[in-house]
Amino acid sequence: MTKADDGFSGASKSSELVRQFFNNLEVVKGQQPLSAQEAEAMAEKMQHGKEIPTAPLVVRNITDLKVGFAPAAVRTGKLIGAAPQGTIVNGTWTGVERYFELTGGYSRVSETDMAASGGMFFMNRAAVNTNVAGKPAISMVYTDERGTRLEEVLWVNGGKLFKVTYAPNLNQGRYGMMKANPGVSALSLATELR
Repeated sequence: MTKADDGFSGASKSSELVRQFFNNLEVVKGQQPLSAQEAEAMAEKMQHGKEIPTAPLVVRNITDLKVGFAPAAVRTGKLIGAAPQGTIVNGTWTGVERYFELTGGYSRVSETDMAASGGMFFMNRAAVNTNVAGKPAISMVYTDERGTRLEEVLWVNGGKLFKVTYAPNLNQGRYGMMKANPGVSALSLATELR
């Protein structure tokens, strides 16, 4: 596996992952956010297997979603949208995905309560290349054919699966594409979660 420019993250070409992140980001930015009542009504329909619209459930405020755990506090960035993930157990979602606008890029913070959802996550020891708050973590950098990149850090803490994705704005530098804000990375954002 090749190393990314940070010296420890794995680097991989994955146009599909990069494209998927930006497609989801555009949906979150362009979607008319639902109110708390609309979000609740949609969750109720999903829980009872009734037909629901194909547009994703996106809200502008995390409190508009019934989440079965207290999501981690995010210190950096302006929240531009949140969407539930996982399943609905006892009327609450088992996961949440939040998108933030940062100086120099965008980030996504995903959290899933593995115990509540009945899921498991096995971390391959060979893939572990860093840590977040003392927990083993996997850090990867994905690029596409145009040089667009995503940085991603994945770890488990106390039964919750976390994934922080950072999409930096890139500038053409002397030696190729450079981050607009080199002081920010997926790992630095992950270590700020509380």
